[in-house]
Amino acid sequence: RFNNLVKVPQPSSKAVMFCIMDVSGSMSREIKDIAKRFFLLLYLFLERNYEAIEVVFIRHHTEARECNEHDFFYARETGGTIVSSALVL
Repeated sequence: RFNNLVKVPQPSSKAVMFCIMDVSGSMSREIKDIAKRFFLLLYLFLERNYEAIEVVFIRHHTEARECNEHDFFYARETGGTIVSSALVL
């Protein structure tokens, strides 16, 4: 007798995490390890608050490119530092 059908929107609980790192010659192995720990802690925080998380790895020196996790932390490339290319990507 009380058919009150009001649609209540459900909030989306998906997140995208963009990991952007400078891989120019100024980034040593120790600094990359610190960055890896930071990204891991951020990922764990997002995992607690969101159902689905997509991680995008972007590395840049003079040009930016999207890569996988292994290349993001361990590939060797050198060059200048142009951050704007990563932000545009």
